[in-house]
Amino acid sequence: MGFEELQDSLGTSGVRNGSRGNATYNFSQGEFNLRLDTDWDTSFGGYWAGGWALSNLKYTTEETSDFSKHLYASKPGKGSEESGNVYAVGTDGSYIQNKDPLNQSLAGCYISNSTYAYNSMKLGDNFAKKFESNDSFALIVDFYLSGKEVGSQKVWLADYRSASADDHFILDTWQWVTFQYANADSIVFLFESSDMGDWGINTPKYFCLDEIQLVSGAEIEESLDPLNIGVYPIPFNEYIKIDIE
Repeated sequence: MGFEELQDSLGTSGVRNGSRGNATYNFSQGEFNLRLDTDWDTSFGGYWAGGWALSNLKYTTEETSDFSKHLYASKPGKGSEESGNVYAVGTDGSYIQNKDPLNQSLAGCYISNSTYAYNSMKLGDNFAKKFESNDSFALIVDFYLSGKEVGSQKVWLADYRSASADDHFILDTWQWVTFQYANADSIVFLFESSDMGDWGINTPKYFCLDEIQLVSGAEIEESLDPLNIGVYPIPFNEYIKIDIE
């Protein structure tokens, strides 16, 4: 389930962020339906305060991060579909609500960095450091069922922890993520970074998401204790490493 149906509604700005009162996005695909919310704060002239924004912006140039230019842009420069343009931009605390968990499961989605976060980690900026050895930036995916957290998994958006510089990467493509707890009725996205300051994480807490895959609840066996599998580096050249916890 992508977001191409909203291509024509993005307007000249190429962005929907709640400023026009569109605070809830309800998507339907056949028998499946999904809800995403956004938070538009009307104080200080109005600003996107959280949740999701939808975008088709194509700013990918490697340059000093520019909040006004890069905030709503995906580093791949498009959606994850071959001919797709529209994708979602999420921030700390963004969530997906599965409106019918008894009959549909959240199987996975595509994840990538925003251009804003990518350039910040690649080059550094006035608030965050340029990533070097031992640095990392991860998306934490927490799964809930009936208000109770049932599991969590980690997606690496950047990883410089390896002793070999050849393994260091900042994600600049769309990466498929299989959800380990597909029976959840809601999923919350948070962040973890090695670059911390007095007010928390310095790395820009934004990421991009596309093509959420929904399947019939019967197609995925319920499991509350899956293997925690990490594969790196992403992307890889000649080999990959697999960690199982």
